Amino acid sequence: MDAVTFYKGSSKANFHKNAVCVFEHNTDTPALRHYSYSYQFYGAVPGTNLIIRMVSEINNYDYIADLLLSNDGMAEVRVVTSGYVQAAAFQESYRNSFGYPLMYNVSGTLHTHVLAWKVDLDIGGTSNSVNIHHMKIGEADDGAGGKIYINQYEAKICERENECAYATSMSTPKIPVVINENKKNAFGSARGYKVQLNRPLLNLEPAGYPRSKGLGFMRYSFAATKQYDNEAHSSSVYGQARLSNPSTSVTDYLNDESIRNQDVVVWVNSGLYHVPVAEDAPVTTTTGNMLGFMLIPFNWAQESPATDMADMIQITNTNKVVPAIKKAAALCAPSYQDVQFLNDGWEAA
Repeated sequence: MDAVTFYKGSSKANFHKNAVCVFEHNTDTPALRHYSYSYQFYGAVPGTNLIIRMVSEINNYDYIADLLLSNDGMAEVRVVTSGYVQAAAFQESYRNSFGYPLMYNVSGTLHTHVLAWKVDLDIGGTSNSVNIHHMKIGEADDGAGGKIYINQYEAKICERENECAYATSMSTPKIPVVINENKKNAFGSARGYKVQLNRPLLNLEPAGYPRSKGLGFMRYSFAATKQYDNEAHSSSVYGQARLSNPSTSVTDYLNDESIRNQDVVVWVNSGLYHVPVAEDAPVTTTTGNMLGFMLIPFNWAQESPATDMADMIQITNTNKVVPAIKKAAALCAPSYQDVQFLNDGWEAA
């Protein structure tokens, strides 16, 4: 597939021939599986993704961007980084503050990679709401006159934009879900998709610092606003030249409008701190440098969509004789010769 891009310094759109590739990928884990020793039953669905990939080279860095569509209904946006570190002559004073020395006695400097997205889901139409699940601790009777603490959640649908914007906190975990209150599954639950945040990164500059407005996309881990076509981006390439008064900032979109049963969009970010080390030479590896987010079905269907796959594996036992399982487990080296039930009374469908 071809691609068209526009970037700072270019006076026109840039056409890239065959810049996007589409391929199927079998994951290293199944979409679902279970083996029951008691009922002697095994079932599994292989994990399979359709991946749409494009690689962007921005100065010294490469960004490998994927859209993954899974056979269980999940959609994932994933970006991994690689490239070479912009370096300067190493000074010993850098070691404990900015970066470690690498080849030829040079060093990079501590920096961040932060990506931000506008996500427009339109669950069953454009009349959507945001249901935030606030994780809490509750109390219950332990049956002996005492009490125990239990996990529970409080699901609260946001009425206005400012109610939905939050920064991730380990002590107050939240699960945001975009739902259609007028579309229910067979069990009466509003159909929706969970927005799973992966590595959100927040701005550490002091609150009220004027130049932080140019980094508005790092103020919140999650935010939701009413959809407007002229609010297409959370930042601008020109923002770095006017951080105190940027032309575009996601914070300007949060004006406390009503967003329940509206055409809602959400804003998310994902980022990492890169401390340059010796292993970043000659080129940084992609290991551990993954950014992105997931959209996961949340009462969207009646059951897991993965159960409807043609390559589902099901093995059942008709004679209940499975001594070979114990033998294979003891040897830790199972083979078809050891596991007799594959050829003696078991069926694959």
